[in-house]
Amino acid sequence: MAVISQALARVRVGAQTLAHVAATLWADLPARRHFTRIFLWQAGVVLVLSAAVLGLSSSPSGTLRLGDRPKPAVEKLDIGPLHVVKQGDGDLYVGDTRVTEPPEEPAPTGWAAAWAWVLKAWTTVFTLQLLVVALTRDFYEGVERRLASQLGQPVERGPLRRPRIRLDWGWLKRRAQRRIWMFWPLLVVGLLSAPLAVIPLVGGKLTSALASVTTAWLFVVGTAAKTGRGWDDEFDRDAAFIAVPLARLRWVPARWFARLWRWSWKRLKRPAAAASSRPAELSGLALARLVGLVPLAGLLLRPLVPVAATELLRPAVQPAVEPPVVEALPEPVEAVTVPVLPEPVAVALSAPSPQPSPPRGGEGATASRR
Repeated sequence: MAVISQALARVRVGAQTLAHVAATLWADLPARRHFTRIFLWQAGVVLVLSAAVLGLSSSPSGTLRLGDRPKPAVEKLDIGPLHVVKQGDGDLYVGDTRVTEPPEEPAPTGWAAAWAWVLKAWTTVFTLQLLVVALTRDFYEGVERRLASQLGQPVERGPLRRPRIRLDWGWLKRRAQRRIWMFWPLLVVGLLSAPLAVIPLVGGKLTSALASVTTAWLFVVGTAAKTGRGWDDEFDRDAAFIAVPLARLRWVPARWFARLWRWSWKRLKRPAAAASSRPAELSGLALARLVGLVPLAGLLLRPLVPVAATELLRPAVQPAVEPPVVEALPEPVEAVTVPVLPEPVAVALSAPSPQPSPPRGGEGATASRR
């Protein structure tokens, strides 16, 4: 229980670090005003575009909605004794053949309709939010630098670029590459855990559990990858710790799995090693990141998460401080046993010695004259 309580306390430290960074931003009045203007402007754009998209997709049934196909027109022609029915551009039916339209699916009602609308609205807002963030990343740079300098973190030197609305292709490329790199461990786990699915009763649960654990760990590694500290040379080591004991086995499939697992983490070994150095704290920060799934909350957490991740990884990157050199203490002196004297003898020894009496006059004078 003590180990679990300590682990939970460290997870709580990760979440509290994000709250501390937010409190630092709130205490800085110029940075708070600047960030508030950025957030209100971005939120306004996202809400207006979302309302427009949802309004077009939720038009009345009498008008054409997005994604619907127009129904082909049906015409009936009487040519003498024949009855010809024309559907669409050229489909002809002669005689008593009737055109039967496929039955329409009933529209969801009640809670199903509300849940479908909420899911559609969340998808729309989240997609437009990512688009707005991709166009306005320059506006976050000044806020992140100011927060880092106030927390005592190393700040990138050089003048700030003038923020402008542009599509950062470099950022999009890095984001796509990391998504691809994170896909390989999931693919390896899925391929190698497929034989477990044949185990009755628990096979499917084991496969799902392995996939869930790998996905959660990749989310923690992605949290460490959001800061430049997670890509530092300090963490340039093998983070595929599961492959180390398997590589020592003599069983050939285990060695193959170790090689494949190490290869799947090749591109993410630095942030994975950084996450392995502080797993509980970064897990707490990753749990706090889930608040960003709420619409518009991701705009608030965007500049805070990298600074919080750097704050958690900073103790692991700082150089080790050498302990002070302590001089050896002198050897202890052995105690000396002093004999106890009788009381009369002790009094006689402690009495002052008698002073010599001055010489007599005749003898002294004669000696001095001689």
